[in-house]
Amino acid sequence: LHEKIHPEIPGTWLGIWNAGTYWIAKAETDSHAENTQIFEIPAGTYAVFYTEQGGFAGSELPRLRAQIFDSWLPNAGYQQARDLEIEVYHLYAKNEKEKRHYELWIPIA
Repeated sequence: LHEKIHPEIPGTWLGIWNAGTYWIAKAETDSHAENTQIFEIPAGTYAVFYTEQGGFAGSELPRLRAQIFDSWLPNAGYQQARDLEIEVYHLYAKNEKEKRHYELWIPIA
């Protein structure tokens, strides 16, 4: 992944929490793009959770995170494998806001 603020908001964006650092990223295919930093997502097993369509990230992701860490993770028999969370933002143009949705990826062991 290359961290790059892009003027085109619609698309798939990533919010990556990694050991105290938060990255906002959009996948780039050009590995030589200017003004980018590379962050490689570690291989492993991830539990992936999804929100419903149409909500705002500021309310949907905290609600999803609470369900994961307060309910699912303590009862599922897994542990978070490392201090890493990946948020996936599926964003659309203003006239298609009802399609937006989010994912939260948690590395588990």
